[in-house]
Amino acid sequence: MLRRVHIHVCSLKDMEPESEGGAEIGKMLFHLYRQGVRSEVGLMRMVIADEPPPALEAE
Repeated sequence: MLRRVHIHVCSLKDMEPESEGGAEIGKMLFHLYRQGVRSEVGLMRMVIADEPPPALEAE
């Protein structure tokens, strides 16, 4: 599921999943998943909104 969301979000942002920006998106997705976001739609909305969760900035 995370891989599918990662590829979709990178495609929407016109970047490759293996790029530096794609890696940052992957990290954010993994962090959100660990925080309990299990919905693909929820993950996409949070990442596409370009608003990193506060806990991610603290790490």
